[in-house]
Amino acid sequence: MEDGRRPLIFELADGSLWQLSDVGLALTPFNVIGRGWTDHPEIKPHLPAEILPRPHQVAPWDYEFMLSNGAVLWVKPGRQKATFSWGVRVPTAGAEQQA
Repeated sequence: MEDGRRPLIFELADGSLWQLSDVGLALTPFNVIGRGWTDHPEIKPHLPAEILPRPHQVAPWDYEFMLSNGAVLWVKPGRQKATFSWGVRVPTAGAEQQA
């Protein structure tokens, strides 16, 4: 974007565009995919996924979405006021135990 921000935009199966908000996904002011937009390399391997846009039992900027392959997209309040952070948590293979 021209102001340096890089919003995380999701395209749903119906073609609508959504972005992260305080309570889950919310419609974005963008109505078309912009030139130069790219798939985020941390999320792309875990899509497509059926995401519930408004997860249950959330606090502002504190929620998770289940992605494919057991991965989780998490959103947490940021360290500075009016910010948030996000990431993808991927399950790790457990160690086998001998009987």
